[in-house]
Amino acid sequence: MEFFYGRPSGGFYSSASHGPRTITIDDPTFERPKILVPDPAYIAGDQSQEESVPMIEIDDLGVPVPQITVDNPECLLPPASDLIEISIEHYQSLLEAQSNGMRIDLDDSGRPAAIAPFSPSIETLRDNDRCWRDYQLKQTDGMVNRHRDELEAGQATTLSVEHYMALQAYRGALRDWPEHSSFPYISARPSAPTWLVLT
Repeated sequence: MEFFYGRPSGGFYSSASHGPRTITIDDPTFERPKILVPDPAYIAGDQSQEESVPMIEIDDLGVPVPQITVDNPECLLPPASDLIEISIEHYQSLLEAQSNGMRIDLDDSGRPAAIAPFSPSIETLRDNDRCWRDYQLKQTDGMVNRHRDELEAGQATTLSVEHYMALQAYRGALRDWPEHSSFPYISARPSAPTWLVLT
């Protein structure tokens, strides 16, 4: 089995999964030689037939059909110029590295190697942290709405006044987070109240 790394695609290929480039088939132009054998229809002692056993010509099945190599019409491998052959050990190590977050690219010698992933851009970090901020606000919307409903209904509130104020302070910090000088660094994110448990 052959393993390959595809340079344009950055993917892995194998002859087992994508088919070999060539296959071996019987030579369609082969003509089997003939041999002479006694005619099986001849009956000895039959005076209506010749005294000598007649011979007939049949295909010589003892001669093997020669094999030829042709292109495999079902091969899904990219052009050979786009592939770098690698050993199964190299393939397995690259696959494991990729599953652990590494990226696969060509090293200085032109061979595929596991390389540290690109650091996300500051724009990506900002987008990610805005999503985190929005999720935290959404997670606490229900607590705020419940507290207001309980107050309007004249019921005892689930949250104490202190907890409600702390929750609103946290939500305010979340809203202001994108304008913070340390945004979007995780270590500087607003801290939730210690009693607040979010799923």
